[in-house]
Amino acid sequence: DDAAGLMGTPYHELYLGGEPPSAISVDFASYTFTKKAERPEDSGLWWNVEPVAAHSLRAYPRKGHTLPPDQVRKSPRERHWVLGLCAVGIGAALEQAALSNVVGLVANLGAALNFAFVFGITLASDYETPWRELQQFLPGSQQLPACLQEGILGQQRCCYSYIPFISAGCGF
Repeated sequence: DDAAGLMGTPYHELYLGGEPPSAISVDFASYTFTKKAERPEDSGLWWNVEPVAAHSLRAYPRKGHTLPPDQVRKSPRERHWVLGLCAVGIGAALEQAALSNVVGLVANLGAALNFAFVFGITLASDYETPWRELQQFLPGSQQLPACLQEGILGQQRCCYSYIPFISAGCGF
């Protein structure tokens, strides 16, 4: 799901018969702007695309090339949204802080720090060592049943349960 969400390829093309691919291989391409003389009027063709290597996309079926389970990391689909919204929130809060009086400055810096905190725990939830280090900064997490689970899946469930828990206190 992580790679599929970033690729912009429709899910129905990757998940043939409802089965996810076991692996996706992507080759890179070089994109350059077209010159006005190269594109037909109102065509919308703004890019020249040159493949850097052959076979730009290959999705391997479930029964083909597979990775060992300990090498597969699957982040929740919401992860990209949370990270993106936090980045936008940090930028907006810092911009507002720069334009505000002292009270607005403090409130907006607090909001930016909250967004940065959510961004950090979202990233850390995919990795055991950073998550272990961050757990001491998660007040109230022991109250959430999802935070009592073990392993990366438990960390992710804790993170995505904890975000609404701490965000409920932010009414900026």
